[in-house]
Amino acid sequence: MSWLDDARRAAGLAPLTGFDPAPLVHAFPSALARDAAVALRAARKRLTAEQRSDPVTVVMDGETLLVPHRLYFGSPVPAIEGAANATLMTRCLETRSHDGFQRQRALHALLADVRPWSAPFIALLIGDYVVEILADIDAAASPAMASALADFAAANPALWWLIRQRVASYWNVYYRGIARADYPGFRLVDRIQQALPR
Repeated sequence: MSWLDDARRAAGLAPLTGFDPAPLVHAFPSALARDAAVALRAARKRLTAEQRSDPVTVVMDGETLLVPHRLYFGSPVPAIEGAANATLMTRCLETRSHDGFQRQRALHALLADVRPWSAPFIALLIGDYVVEILADIDAAASPAMASALADFAAANPALWWLIRQRVASYWNVYYRGIARADYPGFRLVDRIQQALPR
């Protein structure tokens, strides 16, 4: 039972059932399907019955991946002993959480061990409205991370354009008190733009 199910019950609505998390395995490259299946088994125990969002389509190494737009977790997913890739994959999924604090905690694990397949999840967080998340990415940005994110941006130009628009929009609406040059979202966008293949 999750807080979301409790809230639906309090509103006189029945908890939604029938959510099939199996497609979440497609958020990762098919070469990592075994690790993704392990991650999915751990994550599905924490996902709530109600999941309402469509996936974001991204391209990685010519393969189309389906990254969830938003996921609803009842509680954090514990580490999977002896399965580093699968644990990082659960953190990738948690970056799509409805809870900004959970997104930020999951991000810290990804920033400590950036993998090419985690780049879409980090890139999508650059378009997040939580400035603390942007500051964490900005503080951890390295040439290797900028290169991985630039590869993602080059393979997904329409999505990268949308992420850049979100950075500008969230700054304009919520953070105009921060000088544009000091806003971590713009710094990240500039760093990635400079790293794009010419």
